[in-house]
Amino acid sequence: MNRSSTTETNKHYDQDPALFASFLDPTLKYSSALYLTGDEDLATAQQNKLEFIADAMHAHEGGRYLDVGCGWGSLMLYLAASRGAKVVGITPSARQAEFVLSRAEAGGLSSLVEVRVTTIESATLESSSFDGASFAGSIVHMEDRVGALQTVADALCRDGRVYISESCYRSQSHYDRFSNSAGASFVREEVFGNGDMVPPSVLLKATEDAGFTLESATDLTPHYLKTIEAWVENIDASRESMDALSPGAADLLRRYLVIGQTGFVVATRQIAFVLARGR
Repeated sequence: MNRSSTTETNKHYDQDPALFASFLDPTLKYSSALYLTGDEDLATAQQNKLEFIADAMHAHEGGRYLDVGCGWGSLMLYLAASRGAKVVGITPSARQAEFVLSRAEAGGLSSLVEVRVTTIESATLESSSFDGASFAGSIVHMEDRVGALQTVADALCRDGRVYISESCYRSQSHYDRFSNSAGASFVREEVFGNGDMVPPSVLLKATEDAGFTLESATDLTPHYLKTIEAWVENIDASRESMDALSPGAADLLRRYLVIGQTGFVVATRQIAFVLARGR
């Protein structure tokens, strides 16, 4: 598969945060929510998901956690505000870093929140200094998955946990059939740039090669479908303001999300893994 550079990937995330605020929940969480009852609104379902991730990492007061591909800071700020944890975020986007730090300052959380503008492949992390780490929809952008995971493994304490959620092709045959389809190529070339969804078995092998042991796996596909439905509704309601910020953005993002919906029905799944650091 042809891949673009990290710079190409950044184009999507370096856009005005106000654009994403037009269709995401108030925390600007840009990954699957968790609908525990099915009746929650998007904001409540995203809070459910943040709690789910925090619990997966055994997040606690005074602990130190790493958020790889931290986005606009939803998980970081949740861990700091709700768990009293210290959090380090990794993002290649200077705009995201500035936004996260401004939100932390506004919430009185600056002493608990740090953002490093780099990639995990280039990051220098203190050995055995983190109690947990998360890759919420970010490992898809990493060409050297094993290397990225090994970097995190070295930075984790002995009993550290890693949370990974990612869209995956259902099997190698699905990957071979669909990874270069028109829809996948559109998403890769027009939205995300560098990215390669792989079957769960390939992702799990990378975690094993990096020294992790699988503790649990959760199928989030129905939850992501419902999340996308909410995002599409928000785009339709906010089309005018979105296009004022970035002409054509509403149609571009809507098309991407509809392709994602179709993919989850036909060829892909959203899986969450919880992993323990090997001893």
